[in-house]
Amino acid sequence: MSLRNIGIVYRKELTEALRDRRTLITTFLVPLLLIPVMGMGFTGMMSMVIGNAKKEKPKIMVLGGTDSPAVLDGLKQDGKLKVVPTTSDWKKQIIEKEIRAAVEIPDGFQENLRSAMRMPAAFWARCRYAAFFTQPGPKPDSCTAQIVRRK
Repeated sequence: MSLRNIGIVYRKELTEALRDRRTLITTFLVPLLLIPVMGMGFTGMMSMVIGNAKKEKPKIMVLGGTDSPAVLDGLKQDGKLKVVPTTSDWKKQIIEKEIRAAVEIPDGFQENLRSAMRMPAAFWARCRYAAFFTQPGPKPDSCTAQIVRRK
């Protein structure tokens, strides 16, 4: 096929497409109307989801801390958190997103806070693809994490 024949066929198809009203509408008008409508819809839906997430109080579980009532009261009175009763299946609840995190308060935590002694507390939470459970390492500031994959 020569370049001249290709040009003739191209011009013929272009002329037919420009004459056909339905082709022009589906090519230009529908995308011009649908793209902004879809953008506004997705934006509205995202703002609604984000607004609901901001209103929600994250549920946490406190493990231990029976000898630290002031610390427990402080967590329970915090308006941004909802403290749920302690159960033995807290890891499962974190993995299944029933609670956001679990905080383990070691024995003597409140007394050590009063005496300005460093005492690490353990924190367990769930990230996007796995639950991670941190425990205090040998240094006061270091933590080791154990990854538990979702099934």
